[in-house]
Amino acid sequence: MTNAKGSTAGRGVAQSLQRAEAALAATILTLGIASFAVFASRTSTGGMAMTSACVMFAALFGPYCGLSVSSWTASLSAWLGRAPGLRCSLVWIISVGIVASYSWFMNAPLSVFLLVRFAAYGLLPILLVFAGRGRASAGSTGDGRVLLALAAIWLPSEFRLMAGVHLPAGAPGRVDAARLAIVDLALVLFLTARPLPAIGYTFRIGRADAAAAALAFAAFAAVAVPLGLAIGFIRYSPLPFDPLTWAIRGFAIYFMIALPEELLFRGLLQNLFERHRPRHWPQASPLLLAAVTFGMTHLNNGPAPNVRYAVLATLAGIAYGWVWRRTRKITASALTHAAVDLVWGLMLKR
Repeated sequence: MTNAKGSTAGRGVAQSLQRAEAALAATILTLGIASFAVFASRTSTGGMAMTSACVMFAALFGPYCGLSVSSWTASLSAWLGRAPGLRCSLVWIISVGIVASYSWFMNAPLSVFLLVRFAAYGLLPILLVFAGRGRASAGSTGDGRVLLALAAIWLPSEFRLMAGVHLPAGAPGRVDAARLAIVDLALVLFLTARPLPAIGYTFRIGRADAAAAALAFAAFAAVAVPLGLAIGFIRYSPLPFDPLTWAIRGFAIYFMIALPEELLFRGLLQNLFERHRPRHWPQASPLLLAAVTFGMTHLNNGPAPNVRYAVLATLAGIAYGWVWRRTRKITASALTHAAVDLVWGLMLKR
């Protein structure tokens, strides 16, 4: 009887957790669509152009939110597990089809060559992970394939070789639909099809998580601001305070910049470094390796090689890596990341 009651109580707790996750995901999706609609309205976009851009954004932003719900992720993982390579490819082709349909509807320039390159871009990491092996193993061989897939996802985007459609089409300062599709692909691959443990993709951020993110932000600012001013990399030049603009920009930075980069550099790269850290290496070495890699990716920001930017980005990577290591949530380290980028963009100029 006791075991039965305990089992029932456990199911009840699990169901409550699933409902809370689903409600949170729905709230974030709603806020995301509303933020995008406000942004699009400021670009003089209206009518069908506005509606179609919002629908396109919702279709590509939806997986961001839905894959944070553990029960939905488990269901998708079970479906993909029957033929992960084939079904992941199908998911990606559907994403490419959505992008192409929007481009055609809005008469946006997207040649057949660029469309084929876009399709091949997503199929390559899937091929690297699954070709000839079905579902990749959890051992070192599987993790090596994950690293190759990460390079295939990251390098073309880093060097701006990816072709995408912007939302709204033809508007200045637009949202990159390709970037949304890329993050969707990475989430599907590494949360469901070839899940890597301890990524921490959940929006259930507690007080301790938020406190760690705030502490890391304060510690980084205490070092980076004086250093950045001293080397002439930044100067204090705040933009006029507009609550709505700051809120929308903060939301965009979190989901379009901070979260994708934290997925790559902390949830995947630092995670893999930890899994394969030699025993005689210090425990902090995976954090430092990921932070240095993160810093090096900023060398190509003009004027290249931008050593000052790389140094400050490495310090930032240490702060972000510490938050992920402490909370085991990329959504928490992304809070610190977004706060740094927001303050930098709105108050400090290069």
